[in-house]
Amino acid sequence: MKNGYQQLIKILFIPLAIAWSFQAVAQERTVSGRVTSSDDGEGLPGVNILIKGTATGSVTDFDGNYKVTVSGDEAVLVFSFIGYATQEITVGSQSTIDVLLAADITALDEVVVIGYGTQTKKEVTSAVTSVKEEDFNQGNVFDPAQLLQGKAPGLSIIKTNGGDPNSGYTIRIRGLATIGSNVQPLIIIDGALSTSLDQVDPSDILSMDVLKDGAAAAIYGTRGSNGVIIVTTKRGSGSRAATFDYNGYIAFENVAKTVPVLDAAGYKEHNPSGDKGSTTDWFDLITETGLSQTHNLALAGTSGSTSYRVSFNYRDIGGIQVGTGSKRINSRINIKQTAINDKLTIRATLALTDRKSNFGFNDIFRYATVYNPTEPVRVTADDNTSGLDPAGFTRWDGYYQNVQFDYYNPVAINEQNINEG
Repeated sequence: MKNGYQQLIKILFIPLAIAWSFQAVAQERTVSGRVTSSDDGEGLPGVNILIKGTATGSVTDFDGNYKVTVSGDEAVLVFSFIGYATQEITVGSQSTIDVLLAADITALDEVVVIGYGTQTKKEVTSAVTSVKEEDFNQGNVFDPAQLLQGKAPGLSIIKTNGGDPNSGYTIRIRGLATIGSNVQPLIIIDGALSTSLDQVDPSDILSMDVLKDGAAAAIYGTRGSNGVIIVTTKRGSGSRAATFDYNGYIAFENVAKTVPVLDAAGYKEHNPSGDKGSTTDWFDLITETGLSQTHNLALAGTSGSTSYRVSFNYRDIGGIQVGTGSKRINSRINIKQTAINDKLTIRATLALTDRKSNFGFNDIFRYATVYNPTEPVRVTADDNTSGLDPAGFTRWDGYYQNVQFDYYNPVAINEQNINEG
């Protein structure tokens, strides 16, 4: 009798469980749309979309498009972006939700830096976005451009070669102004022209202001036609007692995914006559775990009528390609002196950057893709399995080289050449 009850419970429970799980899955659906700015109607990249009451959400892409999975009609989407008023929208039965974010007028009293001084936002007729230190991107940041990613509408910051520690970021303000010319924005650091944002360490930056339209050209001439990024660095504290700050981090990087190629066994199966007797993983030999470390020291304070800040920054960024990396030392001294009952102010800045880079050779990844996985890395005269004259091996300093057109040993390229700056 007991077994009969158990069978009855199973017969009733299983269909109910299947129906319940089907209903739970059916309730989940994808909502998509585009977020634009009320200022110019352009798509806003980097807008945060969060499902209210959860930690689940999404971020808009460069054109302002987004997709997010919701669990039911009662879900509420919260759209937030710096400088714009936050919006909350109930999903309901909608599958497409386009949002127009309005500028937050409460931020109009903020002081922003322009070419000829400072003004409040409501007095500035040009398109200016000001990003303060507390709004910067946090985490593994080794380039000042990373602080601004997703923080200003119309500002595109991308890195085309993400695994190279020496490749910089491409910055575009409102697209391309002139095809074929230098389209990077003008960089101003503490009022002085600079060639790139690399001239200042991210930990020394207090704020960054982005001038995005023709008014920038009116202030800086044709040099500002592609926009202007104004960097203000940290100054001495108002405290009479000196303050000492330290921060640092260690980060690791690995190859997320490689190009699928035949291993030695697969190669021999498809081409037995090409077997050279070795088992070589060329990608493994030219890649490694990239170790990066950063240390920042700063001393700031006020003595009499003099305020000061002295900083020292050390960055050692390792690449995922064997032997590549970048070591950089940045030091900066900011001094402010007042005199004549505070009627005269003198500011002085001294900055030094010392950088050493090992660029490596990007072509070795191409050769690692096509090189025979049964060929050895190094050989001696006794290892003449290729049918070549043993004396030929000494010509390559012990590295195996099957002489063909545009076909080179990737390990030999990396180890026998120097590409430093």
